[in-house]
Amino acid sequence: MLRFQEKKMNIKDQVASLELCQRLKELGVKNHTLFFWGESLTGRHAETEFNVYASWLPASNILREYPAFTVAELLEILPVIVNSSCLQLLRGLNFGDIKPMYCCRYDLFFSDNSPFGDENPANACAKMLIHLIEQGIYKS
Repeated sequence: MLRFQEKKMNIKDQVASLELCQRLKELGVKNHTLFFWGESLTGRHAETEFNVYASWLPASNILREYPAFTVAELLEILPVIVNSSCLQLLRGLNFGDIKPMYCCRYDLFFSDNSPFGDENPANACAKMLIHLIEQGIYKS
């Protein structure tokens, strides 16, 4: 009898990475998000760590916070040239393991149409949004 290992959903896998969210905040992207990255003390000396918190629940002792964009929120922010059909799930072999890779691209009429890929679809969309803002194609 085969037993499948239960994999629990981790909210950190559902939002863009802390680094990408920090960059989006720096670029002025509005932070109307359901979740946020919050920095809090760990209880060991003066060490801190970042975790994802739900914005509708009270969170205490948060030192700094950044929006934690989900893929759905990013697809709503991205301009019309990027839509859900431009976010594709690609599968490939990586040292014998099949790993999903999400690829975000935009319409072909721009000269630099490099796709942005990541195992996390929110990261792929965040990378695309950062690129569009930095290239002046989209204003936040």
